[in-house]
Amino acid sequence: MTQEEAMAESFNIYDIINFGPIQIQDANPYMESYETRYKRYIPVIYEFVEAFIDQIPFDIKKYLNLDDANYQGFVQTMISMTMTTYMFKQDVTSVLAKQNIDDTVDYLLINPKVSFLVKLREELVSGYYNVLRQMIQRFAPMNKVKVVVVTEQSFLGYFDLMTALNSVLYVDVSQSDADLMDADMVVTTSIIDLTGIVNPEAVMFKWHQNADSDHFGRMLGLLRGLWIQKSSIDD
Repeated sequence: MTQEEAMAESFNIYDIINFGPIQIQDANPYMESYETRYKRYIPVIYEFVEAFIDQIPFDIKKYLNLDDANYQGFVQTMISMTMTTYMFKQDVTSVLAKQNIDDTVDYLLINPKVSFLVKLREELVSGYYNVLRQMIQRFAPMNKVKVVVVTEQSFLGYFDLMTALNSVLYVDVSQSDADLMDADMVVTTSIIDLTGIVNPEAVMFKWHQNADSDHFGRMLGLLRGLWIQKSSIDD
């Protein structure tokens, strides 16, 4: 090995031992990938997490449409959570059907090679549940915010408005009056009396035809607030 490679190799084991529970990205070309480091220095935990992911009853990468970088980030988070749980005896990184996670962890803990994790069974179940829930909420969110746009399609900026709304994964956009009664937010450019045909609890957001960045920001902030509120209620 060159001196640079030898120094990087020394850092690899130091990194795993001291910073394993923390996901750190590094662009150093001499640094091995996290996957390679985990396989080399903590193979049992790496294999345990890989086995858990394989037991999930659907292909999480395809289901959430993850690219390679996001999928590897998910795997790293799961490994980091497992290491954190083992080192600190609790899941400090973060409560699908939780029963499925219970059953999967119990099945994997039969393996005597991971007997050191048995006493942390509850913490692992909780941690895996949190990681999976966050990934699904981010890439295939449930409890979407229903937005109905009541406006003319001819004004300058209409395309920008629709593009902004359609780009938010946790938003369902409609332009049909039939959806007003189920709307969480109504975006409109005009003052129209919608009493009786719109959900009385819907947020009415007046859209400026020459909207600036702040106006877009206020709308997106409200949408995120509504999404968090709906997710909390359903949880």
